[in-house]
Amino acid sequence: MATITEAARSIRTLAQNLDERTAVLSKNLNDFAGPGLREYKQIAVDGQRTLQSIQRTLNSLQRNPQQLIFGPKSNIPDFKGN
Repeated sequence: MATITEAARSIRTLAQNLDERTAVLSKNLNDFAGPGLREYKQIAVDGQRTLQSIQRTLNSLQRNPQQLIFGPKSNIPDFKGN
């Protein structure tokens, strides 16, 4: 009988610990699903914009590498055609 009582106490303690941990996990999940998810979405959007801007810059440099030294519109005369 003592073993059954001890087992019942252990199960009760386990259930109480599980309830406490479940409550914490539920709170954290609700926090993430609300404002946390919106913040993640904004970070993802900002990151995508940044990557697009970097890609545009790299494409521009690939088309005209001298702009890295002389700027986007060079005032250096082109003598190739003369």
